[in-house]
Amino acid sequence: MENYIVCQVSFLPLADADGLNKVRKVLDIIKNSGLEHCIGKLSTSITGEKSAVFKLMEDIHSQMNDQCSFIMDMRMTNFYE
Repeated sequence: MENYIVCQVSFLPLADADGLNKVRKVLDIIKNSGLEHCIGKLSTSITGEKSAVFKLMEDIHSQMNDQCSFIMDMRMTNFYE
């Protein structure tokens, strides 16, 4: 599990009346990624190979970039047990 990371991500649509649906869309992207994840009230934790997690973050950005302005707050650790 040397290349595994855990990433905590929060997606915050800005000035968007349809913000909740944008968050749901991001959660669908995460669910369909095949990566281990745990959806919380304020953030979602994702566990997997570093390259797969980074690709997922890039996929979220590219799919949502034209949908709305947003803040995507990410924290990562390579400490995995």
